[in-house]
Amino acid sequence: MLRIEMEDWLGNKYKAVYDHFRVDGANDNFRLHISGYSGDAGDAMNSEWENHDGMPFSTKDKDNDGRYVDSGLHGSRHEVNGRYYDSCAQQYQGAWWFNNCFEAHLNGKYYTKGFHKNYFQRDGIQWNTIHMYSSLKAVQMMVKPADKPAKSGGSA
Repeated sequence: MLRIEMEDWLGNKYKAVYDHFRVDGANDNFRLHISGYSGDAGDAMNSEWENHDGMPFSTKDKDNDGRYVDSGLHGSRHEVNGRYYDSCAQQYQGAWWFNNCFEAHLNGKYYTKGFHKNYFQRDGIQWNTIHMYSSLKAVQMMVKPADKPAKSGGSA
């Protein structure tokens, strides 16, 4: 189980709980498996726009983000402030389970009072079902291990 607690700059607190949470090992690029949402933050991890479930982890030097390249929808490169990016991790300045790019990005830059340099930049700590264009003030991700099945055949 994964519990995410978030706070915005107005002092509003939100939570997202996922009953099913698993991250695969290095051989599968730390692929994320997440489902079973409950809470009041909105399910930004399983959005119809950018579903993070099933995505491998991306970093600035390891692009696994599923960004549409040469699709005509977004083009092959994305321009921000005169710089072009093929990688969501490079564009949004942080590692995450990106999928063309994100609805949630909790490893973004920390912006004082939540304001980005550019209103549409969105490279802060984002949970788009709460605030799409301002960064969150605080976030905690807490993992609870799954209950282990009881061993059979043992004596008490």
